[in-house]
Amino acid sequence: MTLLKTHDIIILSGLSGSGKTQIVKAFAEALGGVAKIIPVKPNWTSSDDLLGYFNPIQSSYLPTPFTEAIVEAILNPHQI
Repeated sequence: MTLLKTHDIIILSGLSGSGKTQIVKAFAEALGGVAKIIPVKPNWTSSDDLLGYFNPIQSSYLPTPFTEAIVEAILNPHQI
């Protein structure tokens, strides 16, 4: 609860199946908030995998679910 009040990003780590996702979903539901689950892949090699990148062929930025969640959080500052 303290981390939510600081508006920091919360990162959970642990063994597969230990309940990280379920506790986040349950906590968000109990508070009437929104949980955005962003899976982290072990084969990620750069920040592009998390932050997205500019595609020069399409002349556009290609966001990731993480950056989309950050934008949504900025646009809805009162939503938990």
